[in-house]
Amino acid sequence: MDSPSLSIWQSLKLKATLLAIPSYVFPRAILQHCCHKLVKVRCPSQIDLIRNHVIRWLGSSLDYQQLRVATQAPKIDSSILARNSTLLDLKAANSKVQEKEFNAFWVPHITDSEYTVLFVHGGGFTSGSTAGCARYLIQMATELCKGGVKCRVLSIDYDLSPEAQFPAALSQVSAAYAHAVSLAKPIILVGDSAGGHLCMSLLRHIHTPHPQIEGIPGAQIPKLLVLNSPWVDLNNTGASVRQNQSFDCVDKSTLDRWSRQYLGSSGKLDTYTDHSNPKNCWKGVLPENTLITAGEFECFISDIRQLALTIEKDRYDGLELLVEPLKCHAWPAVDFAFGTLDNSEIGAGESAITAFAMKGLRYQVDWILKHCGQKEL
Repeated sequence: MDSPSLSIWQSLKLKATLLAIPSYVFPRAILQHCCHKLVKVRCPSQIDLIRNHVIRWLGSSLDYQQLRVATQAPKIDSSILARNSTLLDLKAANSKVQEKEFNAFWVPHITDSEYTVLFVHGGGFTSGSTAGCARYLIQMATELCKGGVKCRVLSIDYDLSPEAQFPAALSQVSAAYAHAVSLAKPIILVGDSAGGHLCMSLLRHIHTPHPQIEGIPGAQIPKLLVLNSPWVDLNNTGASVRQNQSFDCVDKSTLDRWSRQYLGSSGKLDTYTDHSNPKNCWKGVLPENTLITAGEFECFISDIRQLALTIEKDRYDGLELLVEPLKCHAWPAVDFAFGTLDNSEIGAGESAITAFAMKGLRYQVDWILKHCGQKEL
């Protein structure tokens, strides 16, 4: 989706919001960290608090149009792949997939791939794009190839809310999944935050087609599912939403606003959007193996833990839940975005900050390799 044109008032407010970051947001985050350390209370690191304060400040201060202008990359940076020797040796290339039912990008496409990764980005349903995730996805493909698993990555740019409301995004994700199925390679379904919610909605739709969305004839569930801090409860009623909002990159009021924009005027949850319901049955819905990563101090952690309990109640033993101590929302992607210092391929001799930034991504990659019959990196 192209960045919107802002009115003069919107532009002025955006500039003021950005100007306040070094003079107002940074000091508040540093003060919070110092106070918690002074009284010896566990909290995220200072750098994590600073970046979470910044993201939360933007989300709470800006409307959806301003937020897109402030955060969305205009296009995929071609230099990311151009400097990646591992993928270039495999003749990998980025390319656009533009169908009537959906728009997506291969980031990258590898002709003789053994698996297809279908990635659904996050952003509260109101922002986010493939361009903003391209470096992460290309590095994921790189690490998988190094581990002996050739994967092409298809990332869908679904229509954002409030312009598009439920079930529009689900319909487009379903069409992208059908496209991936047609390629006749096992599918690894990956989603971050709101994208994780859409992945769970897709699995429900595959199991029991949504009445407004065309079913996927003969579609099987994915081989693997990887969810990074999935947004489970769109009502945002979990205890940790309020408990952790001073640490995390989102808060309840912002989440409630984004949820209303996504669900539309009715605001009602149903089988395809109510993933927090403890009465849900996940038997036959989930693939054989599922990985969920989350942070100890994220707003969604109580809902994610409840989801895990609900899944395990159905005697599903393929779930692995990783809750990283002292981390917050979507930490593998956030650490990678802020911690990788350039767009070059990450390899031998990497700096400590890069190794730190790669921790979450490498955990996901190692888990995928293990369940694809390969050794971990």
